[in-house]
Amino acid sequence: MKYIFFLCFSFSFLISCNNKPVISIENTITQPWLYESPLVFQLNISDNNKTYDLLLNLTHSTDFKYKNLYVKITTEFPDNTKVEDVLSMNLIGNSGIFIGDCNSKTCSINISLEEKFKFKSSGIHKLTIYQNSRTDNLSGILSGKLMLFYAK
Repeated sequence: MKYIFFLCFSFSFLISCNNKPVISIENTITQPWLYESPLVFQLNISDNNKTYDLLLNLTHSTDFKYKNLYVKITTEFPDNTKVEDVLSMNLIGNSGIFIGDCNSKTCSINISLEEKFKFKSSGIHKLTIYQNSRTDNLSGILSGKLMLFYAK
C-alpha cells in the first residue's frame, strides 16, 4: 500500500514539474466550503485523439482537521450524459503529517484524477467537484486547480 501511494504521489509530482498544462483552471473556495458551493471546471477539448492526464491541485490550511477529503465529482460530457464518482483524497500520510508542499499556514497537494485517457469526443466537458464530507460547513479547503496535461 505504501508503494502504491508513493507511485501515485511521485507520478503527480512528475507531471506537474516536467509538463506545462494544456488547461489550468483555479477556483478559490469561500469559507466554509458548503455542499451547495461546488467547484466547477469547464474544459474545452478540441483534440480527442490525444492522450491526457488529469490532475487536481488542492490547497488546504494546516489547521484542516481531517486525514482525508471526501468529494463527489460529476462529469458532464458534450452529449449531456453525466457520470458521478465519489473519491476519498488522502491529505495525511501514514506518518501522521500532511502530504504535499506545506509551509506554516497552507499545504498544496497534487492528486491524480485520471491517467493516460482519451476524451470520447471534442467539445465542452464540465467537471463539478462537491465537498462530500459529513458536515455541511467544511473549513480549511482553500482552493482547487484542475490541470490537464498531455500524457507522456
